Amino acid sequence: MEKVNKYPKDILSMGLFFLVLPFLMIPSWVYEYSTQKHLVFTVFYTIMFFYYLLKMQKEKYEINYSLNHIYFSFFGLSTVLSLISVILQNKYYFRYSFEVSMYTLIIVFVSYILSNRFGKKFDYIESALFIFLITGFIIGFDGLLNKFFGFDLFFGKYGDPSQRITLRTTIGNPNFVSDYMGQMIPIGIYFALSRRSNLYKKIFAVISVFIMFWVLLFAQTRSIYLSFFLGMIIFAVFFTVTVLKNKDNINYLKSKSFIIPLILIIIIISFLLIMFNIPSPFNKGGEVVASKRFEAMASVSSWDERTLSWLAAVEQFKDPNHIENRIIGGGIGTYPVYAVRYMGDIQARNPEKFYYAWNNFKRAHNDYLQVLGETGIIGFISIILLLLGLVTVYLKRVFKIEDFDKLLLFNLFAWSLTIVAVHSFTEFPMHLHPNIMSALFIISVAVSEQFGETRKFKLSKNTLRNIFIVFLVLGIIVSYLKIQSTAAEVYFKIGNTEYMKIDAYENVVKNQIPNIISQIDDKINEYKNLKVTNPLDLQKVSNEIKKLEEQRQKYLAAKSDYENKAFESYKKAKEYFIKSLNANPAFGKSGFYLAQLLAKTPYRLMELDYNNLEKYMEMKTTEYTHMLYEYEGALDLMPFNRKKIRDDIKGLYELLKNENNTQLLQALAYIQSIQDEIDQLESNYVSFNEKNAYRLISKLNVLIFQNLNNIENYFSNNEEVIKEINILKERYYNDFVHWYEKAIYILPGGWNRFPEWEDVYTEYMKIMFNFNEYLGYEKTIDNILEISKKEANADYYMAKKFRGIPDKSFEFFEDLYFHLKSLKLEELANKLSSGVVENYKDLYNYYLEYLKKYPDYTYRNRVETFIKTYEFLK
Repeated sequence: MEKVNKYPKDILSMGLFFLVLPFLMIPSWVYEYSTQKHLVFTVFYTIMFFYYLLKMQKEKYEINYSLNHIYFSFFGLSTVLSLISVILQNKYYFRYSFEVSMYTLIIVFVSYILSNRFGKKFDYIESALFIFLITGFIIGFDGLLNKFFGFDLFFGKYGDPSQRITLRTTIGNPNFVSDYMGQMIPIGIYFALSRRSNLYKKIFAVISVFIMFWVLLFAQTRSIYLSFFLGMIIFAVFFTVTVLKNKDNINYLKSKSFIIPLILIIIIISFLLIMFNIPSPFNKGGEVVASKRFEAMASVSSWDERTLSWLAAVEQFKDPNHIENRIIGGGIGTYPVYAVRYMGDIQARNPEKFYYAWNNFKRAHNDYLQVLGETGIIGFISIILLLLGLVTVYLKRVFKIEDFDKLLLFNLFAWSLTIVAVHSFTEFPMHLHPNIMSALFIISVAVSEQFGETRKFKLSKNTLRNIFIVFLVLGIIVSYLKIQSTAAEVYFKIGNTEYMKIDAYENVVKNQIPNIISQIDDKINEYKNLKVTNPLDLQKVSNEIKKLEEQRQKYLAAKSDYENKAFESYKKAKEYFIKSLNANPAFGKSGFYLAQLLAKTPYRLMELDYNNLEKYMEMKTTEYTHMLYEYEGALDLMPFNRKKIRDDIKGLYELLKNENNTQLLQALAYIQSIQDEIDQLESNYVSFNEKNAYRLISKLNVLIFQNLNNIENYFSNNEEVIKEINILKERYYNDFVHWYEKAIYILPGGWNRFPEWEDVYTEYMKIMFNFNEYLGYEKTIDNILEISKKEANADYYMAKKFRGIPDKSFEFFEDLYFHLKSLKLEELANKLSSGVVENYKDLYNYYLEYLKKYPDYTYRNRVETFIKTYEFLK
């Protein structure tokens, strides 16, 4: 008790916080693993700000700081300045960017607190680091349970242990688990080698290093592999050079307390490296081979993929339409919204390198470049200065430290921070807890007075009080926003569960129960067809038929019950998606699923008030709360073809609402519900850029066009109605083309990763052909040839990297050719064939040569089908 009492209350509180932070989340609430930890971090330090405010007693306070604190502060300021761009370009996203910016300011302020409080005594630093090591041990042990048993201490049954993603523990992606292990292994080495550690600490530290390095190898993160050994070399070189200056240090280096744990650590690292390069129980019989992951670092495709995500951030920085991005960036946290748009431009300029490299990037996978795009040159220079400043501090201090333990720890800090710095070139570890907390603590104490001289400035009690009041208010605001963000995810998870129940219930209603009823009916018919004359047998048959009919009624009742359950789940899902957006309007996943529900049949039509359809068209009900009427921002950053988002069929409805035709009203309501889905999907682009939505919106416009055709046929003699329908049809046709063109612009290839995207051009051309009555055959063929030119281009570059075989498109061309011939449209048939032959000429020649070189090509049959049809058309 006496030993605990030597620590001030704030140090004890923060130590306990470090211990529990990695595990602080409610499993049933989890969507993003780190969201709840961000909330807890904010709330905890807001309470600490209040505590420090109350405890102020002195008239003057001396604050220790370094230039690195100043650089970090400038980065915090750069995030605030970037909010100007958000207001100018996309004000709807401001709430989220504001939250990120203010949260960053709190982290900056916490770095000053950590340096000044823990930097007062080496004991404080050492105790906190041991707490971090305990968390590393627990996470490492949990990771091994994930990999070997598909079980987690906090989540229970976890998934398929053979899948890499299973190794998530309480952090999330395995990449970030390995990052945390990488940061903690040097800390474990410190306690194993330190003079100050007792035997029990040394044993625990060695065991921790063994478990954490085991998990690090299992995680298969290439940049962590590289940075781990780079950090090890930096540590070995500088520690060897600096430790030999002091005779006392040399004596300790010769002692058993140092040599034995050092040998054990070398054996552990060497042993696990060997075990991970041969089939062994440690790598699950060769499931993970470390050397192969090193080889993968040279993979061209992997680098092209990463480069595409990096260049999207650079493209945001260079955007010629938004010069402000060069200075203050496009806005903190905006990369996920604009990356898809910028990647489209990059692919168009260099198709061979990037058509196959597309991925659904929500981060730049390079924090330095993401900072450049989001906060401009101000933020980028701040981070680079911080990085260079840490290197400078290390080189200035490492040769001056005399105390063995401080020298050992300071060099090991370099190892940990090398891992963080290098990993940040290929991932985003500093976006998640506990990685943020551990790195922030290590950096903050590394530049504190415990390891060298610091700069100092004095503040009066009133000045310091005012600073704490500002950050207390800021903490309260951010805590509220973090509560809302957490609630948005919780509501989304509940809504998504109900959404999935709808499909499950529909499967029972549409497939399982009908199959059972069909079997019962067959059995009843079988009994009825029996030729029974014996009265006893007749009675038995009658009883069996009665039982079967009773069963049939039970299943019919169950079917009705499941239909009701599906409707209830529909209503609950809609309710929770709306709640999610109310909590955080920028949580686009909820908006995306809400859009699907706005046209979910038959449930949407079941809840509509057909006597007052105007209220839906005028967005007067709650489901339209987060739908935009008009986009007010930089249109060039969005995929829209006009600022007006909201569309309706009110003009047509006004003409037809007095027809006293229920079916007609239902048809109009159905069309409007599809329009509602389109408008919600479009509104969603201000915060959530989803590739599949482009294609979906296009198809939804086609569906409305087809339904308008049906109404047009019904009112063929009403000129006023026909005129209104023609106006609508023109709009929906243009929107169909616009959104499909956007789809193939943002993702022209990429079916090596997204196989469902391989037929996108064939699908587009087939749908375009269905507009032949509206456009006429000549215009339709021109459009198809224009699309085919884009497919030929995409297939040519995809063929060079993976596969680009338009066999399905050529099957369509052949059918279309004969169709035109059958209609005596000889000129158009020849136009089609000559245009197709010209468009695909380069691809045809490429595959002719390719099959000569590689006669055993996996897709030879498909290529030969394409060549055969091409030569026929030729």
